[in-house]
Amino acid sequence: MIMIGKEDIAEYAKSLGASLVGFAPVSRWGERLDLPRDFHPGSIWPSVMTVICVSMPSLLPIVETKVSNLYRAQYDIINRGLDETTYLLALYLNNSGCASIPICRDGYGEQKMLRKNPIAAFSHVWAAYYAGLGTIGWNHTLITRKFGPRHRLASVFTVLEIEGDPMIKEELCIRCGICEKSCPEGVYSGTPGVKNSYMNKTACAGQTFDGPYNHCGFCIKTCPVGDDRKLYLGASNEEYSKAHADISQWNMGVFATLGSMEAKG
Repeated sequence: MIMIGKEDIAEYAKSLGASLVGFAPVSRWGERLDLPRDFHPGSIWPSVMTVICVSMPSLLPIVETKVSNLYRAQYDIINRGLDETTYLLALYLNNSGCASIPICRDGYGEQKMLRKNPIAAFSHVWAAYYAGLGTIGWNHTLITRKFGPRHRLASVFTVLEIEGDPMIKEELCIRCGICEKSCPEGVYSGTPGVKNSYMNKTACAGQTFDGPYNHCGFCIKTCPVGDDRKLYLGASNEEYSKAHADISQWNMGVFATLGSMEAKG
């Protein structure tokens, strides 16, 4: 008999470095039909019964320095951490008699391929939404209470049937439009009545800057949602929205000088 519980799995994942852990039965993909069936977990691995989602945060002061060596280093650290965490979590489950596989944080090859065909094999954002970690924002990122959109995700598929976590009913995205206004490529558009924007994925995937540290990420930097703003800035959503009304001044912020200091150093 398999003697491993949901709490044991979550505790182990957090001991590996995960900040948020959620559980989504594969039935939620079929019940809601938000995505084509080719992108359901069972189309990737027919044996899967539960998807375990893990999240690691992008710390706000470093995100404020975009585009910088500090940000690129954090980006790489998080990616390695997610892949190692999901791999070790899958081994933990396998050693407990529960067949499991990790799904790496990026479900595509390299960025060049993504520009040609901006689509991934599996969406960790939708998986985390079904696992109760957050809701999907106007900019198609997963908005969480703790970090807003400033985090990255990966998943583990397991044959173990685990009770799903409650999905969040409250919309965490406040539809302020700051992400849309701050996007250098203007990839987001839509009317206030729709739930999520239309996203020009090709333009988003092609957005780069000169130099080795060329990741964009304005949409996660400028989002006012998340308890991390209270932790680092001591500002409420309303206060932050007012302070960043002029998106042309996106460099503003308590920690924006880190990037300029790095450039001078």
